[in-house]
Amino acid sequence: MSFIQDLPIKQKLALIVTLTSFTGLLVSALILYAYDKKMHRQEMREELAVLGEVISDRSTAALVFSDPDLARENLASLSASSSIVAACIYSESSTIFATYTRGQSDETPAGGRSCPSEPSGGGHRFGENSLHLFQDIVLDGAQIGTIYIRADLREINAHMTQNLLIVISVMFVASLVAFLFSLKLQGLISSPIRHLADRANLVATRKDYSVRAVKTGRDELGLLTDRFNAMLEQIERQQTDRDKSEEELRLHRNHLEGLVRVRTEELYLKNKELGQSQEALTSLLEDVNESRVELDEANRQLKELDDLKTMFIASMSHELRTPLNAIIGFTGIILQGMSGEINADQRAQLKRVYVSAKHLLGLISEIIDISKVEAGKLEPYLQTFSLYGVIKEAISNLKNQIKEKGLGIETDIPPYIQLKSDRTRLLQCLLNYLSNAVKFTDRGKIFIMAKEVNNMIEIRVKDTGVGIQDVDIPKLFSPYSRIDTGQRPRPLGTGLGLYLTQKLTDEVLRGSVALESEYGKGSTFILKVPVNI
Repeated sequence: MSFIQDLPIKQKLALIVTLTSFTGLLVSALILYAYDKKMHRQEMREELAVLGEVISDRSTAALVFSDPDLARENLASLSASSSIVAACIYSESSTIFATYTRGQSDETPAGGRSCPSEPSGGGHRFGENSLHLFQDIVLDGAQIGTIYIRADLREINAHMTQNLLIVISVMFVASLVAFLFSLKLQGLISSPIRHLADRANLVATRKDYSVRAVKTGRDELGLLTDRFNAMLEQIERQQTDRDKSEEELRLHRNHLEGLVRVRTEELYLKNKELGQSQEALTSLLEDVNESRVELDEANRQLKELDDLKTMFIASMSHELRTPLNAIIGFTGIILQGMSGEINADQRAQLKRVYVSAKHLLGLISEIIDISKVEAGKLEPYLQTFSLYGVIKEAISNLKNQIKEKGLGIETDIPPYIQLKSDRTRLLQCLLNYLSNAVKFTDRGKIFIMAKEVNNMIEIRVKDTGVGIQDVDIPKLFSPYSRIDTGQRPRPLGTGLGLYLTQKLTDEVLRGSVALESEYGKGSTFILKVPVNI
């Protein structure tokens, strides 16, 4: 099709119209020919079937009484149809009983016989120029013979061929007329396009953007002409603006060249001053180097102090834990009555001692854990465990405080969730969250919910307490931070619980913490940890 692409547009239009018309006429002619052929064959088939039924009915007596002459007389009646060239009747034993022949045919079977030597099934069969019919002769439901009829189709085929030639001739004449009309009418489309092409070529060769195309109508070509002229107007305006800009640019360049000369002279003078300043800069660099040495020494001393702090905390934690464990142990023994009976006042005072000692031991443990995390010396101890069991253990540890405050607690925890993580540190974080919720909730409920999303476990501890103001949320996880809610006395504690929770979650459990709160309505503390560290 490449040769069509190179043709002028008027020839393309004429060729397209002609090919379209010719294709449409050709398809119509082929459809008509196929339909005509189908109808002629159907009529011939129906006619032959009727003749077969008539001869079959007439020939029952001839077969029953074995009268070949009567059968030949019945077959001779087929001479009324000029298309029937041969017929015969077969007996029940499939032998030829009687025949009829109108003359020789191109499709006479082998051996020169006008009929096949024996019947070959019932129904119709088309040959190249003939139609063959085999039809059973039936008497009282039993087959007593077969009739064969052969019709010549050459006359019909010749008639159909003649009709096809006539249709093709008409098709070529119609295509020629369409071609002549397209040559006459194509100018309505090709002329405006050639005009636009000439205008565009003129603009390209002469660079003259004042050229305009003439509009010939209000159709799409007229719209294209308007857009072409509008484009030329815009380019002409841009060309004028560019000429003005070039003049302004030339003046601006001359001005810049003058400024460069002035700045060059100033830089020369500054360079001289810079040479004088270099000596002062060298002296200053020497002072900086001396200061850097002093700073390195200070950093070394700070590191030593940090190491000493770590050693102090480790040592003091051991020294403090030993007597505290003794106090807690012996106080517990006395409270259980293992050392003898005690009165109510003694029991109340011993309970205060026991609770205070436990609280002090918890604070010491928190400080030690924070020190280890900040020093990077706290590694996770991995175990495979059930999330449901950890949360139930956390609730059990605080059930007395929950019961004393009359709070309800609800859980929504899938029992099938398994984690491979540090169970002890996760329990510690949950206890901090839960104790914080109990501390700041005077009535209502505490909800604990958990779910698995994308290999991450999300745990939410929601309370109906006092809530937190937006301004206090950013500093909630900071060390030694205690939030004043304004609705109750300032809470006790060091402010290290949530800070330790965040440190353990980030650096040991490889997770994250978050908070959602509405002041006066409650808070939701969120803990996200991976299923498998």
